[in-house]
Amino acid sequence: MTNDFEIFDGVLRIAPGTAYIRSQAFCGRDDIVKVIIPDGVGFMEDECFTECPELREVCLPDGLINIGPAAFAECAQLSKINLPQSIKTIDCGAFFYCEALREIELPVGLESIGEYAFQNTGLGSVSVPETPLISTVLIVPFS
Repeated sequence: MTNDFEIFDGVLRIAPGTAYIRSQAFCGRDDIVKVIIPDGVGFMEDECFTECPELREVCLPDGLINIGPAAFAECAQLSKINLPQSIKTIDCGAFFYCEALREIELPVGLESIGEYAFQNTGLGSVSVPETPLISTVLIVPFS
């Protein structure tokens, strides 16, 4: 659960020992520019960073399994995010309206991408692993 964190100079650091980021934990915060999530966080619930207008960069840990529904929806300035190889699921609308997101590299272990996960992003480049295990993909045009 997300109880301990600090925000200093626009950088949000989640405390080590956190198991997951709870639903709407940082929704609508305009004081976050960068997020650093430590090892040990296994999943992110729905809308945990939705509508963070200044968020530009997210550092996800190895071991993260799931990005919840609308986790980063409407973070219009988000332009840099790493998807660790441990990610299995990117839920529906996870990056909905992340207009500054121009490229993404999908991890080898990815099993599913939810509906509208990348709708209305600025994606011009998507790197797909050579041997993807993706079972369900529905990506609406990147308009």
